[in-house]
Amino acid sequence: MTPAGALAVTIGAAAGALCRALLASTGWRWVGLPLPTLMVNLGGSFVLGLLLGLGPDSRVGPGTRAMVGTGFCGSFTTMSTFAVETLDLPPWMAAANLGANVGGSLLFAALGTWVGRSLRSTG
Repeated sequence: MTPAGALAVTIGAAAGALCRALLASTGWRWVGLPLPTLMVNLGGSFVLGLLLGLGPDSRVGPGTRAMVGTGFCGSFTTMSTFAVETLDLPPWMAAANLGANVGGSLLFAALGTWVGRSLRSTG
């Protein structure tokens, strides 16, 4: 990785971590499920899907991809918090949290990819 690429990832990671911390500090819950973790996982999945859908030949250069994809999304989304929160829930809620995070993340990644490909084909 070049020094410029490392700087791009670092800047993106700092922004992603700050955004995640701000959302986590709300303590929002939805039907008993930890909503901030779900929100960051769905949002990050959508953005990564969007970058994938736009393709490598888009106007989004490698530095921006590194900053947004690896840096921001890498620190914004969270598998570890999702895992710990899921283990701390009653079994029926843990199953719902598992389905919402995994199924929702797959759905949002697919949606982001579709949007990116649509933008690529019209641009």
